[in-house]
Amino acid sequence: MGPFAYHLDLNPFGWNSYEAVLWHYVESISSFLFFNNTVNLLPYYFFGFVFIIQLYRYYQGKAGKTSTLILGLYAQIHPLLLSLPVLLRLPFTIASGGEILYPVIIPISILLLVGVALV
Repeated sequence: MGPFAYHLDLNPFGWNSYEAVLWHYVESISSFLFFNNTVNLLPYYFFGFVFIIQLYRYYQGKAGKTSTLILGLYAQIHPLLLSLPVLLRLPFTIASGGEILYPVIIPISILLLVGVALV
């Protein structure tokens, strides 16, 4: 399974990485880490699985083309929506020491492109 997002770490000593469901590749140490953030990043990739289920329903004739494509777009926009408070530097996203509490996840659209090609 390919990466679903790029994790941009805004902390001074943070690591930027490519995120997949079962692994991530950390750029600064040039290393793959397996099963490290699988549960922590569930809110960011959950709608990707919903989109896969919707594609299956589309091929069964139980879902429409428009709703499938809209769900695919939402699955790509959702991580950015969750990252928006951090990007806006809202106070509840920053700890007392200046550390960013939540990740900034920038989606990689591999799943959406494959899904659109299938539809």
